[in-house]
Amino acid sequence: MVPYKLFTGLLVASLLSINWRISNTRRVSIKIPGSIDPSAIVQVLHDQKTFIALNRLIIESAQVPTDPAVYEDEWFQTPETRDPIETYNVNSIIRIIPGYDWGKRHIRFGTWLRNIETGVRTKADAPFGVSVGSQWSVQPDNPGGKMISDPFARNSPC
Repeated sequence: MVPYKLFTGLLVASLLSINWRISNTRRVSIKIPGSIDPSAIVQVLHDQKTFIALNRLIIESAQVPTDPAVYEDEWFQTPETRDPIETYNVNSIIRIIPGYDWGKRHIRFGTWLRNIETGVRTKADAPFGVSVGSQWSVQPDNPGGKMISDPFARNSPC
């Protein structure tokens, strides 16, 4: 019986040491009507508090000082801008069982935003090892118009 318990203990220890991270990438694009000035959309993206408030899952956000180590993060390195990285603590509700109040969970996590010339670059480290990075920007469209897109959206270790 001792070898069986030893084997089980080693198996559990090895499973806990595996990096179980999964990476997903997606692209979201929305055509901007010709009647809307693309620079107005960039201006809205640069209004970070409003940008955060547009997320229906966020119920509260508070700006906090940015840790200097965040500036070393590869995701925020961009030659386009030298704007500061702003840090926010956000509160969110995740519904585990839709329709039931007791089936929801409040979570709190940090998110970082950096304005770039064409929009905003974001990163959030939510609980349970979820990291999400995205870049919302106004880009040229093929037929000569403009579109807002998140070409680098990812649900992965940023």
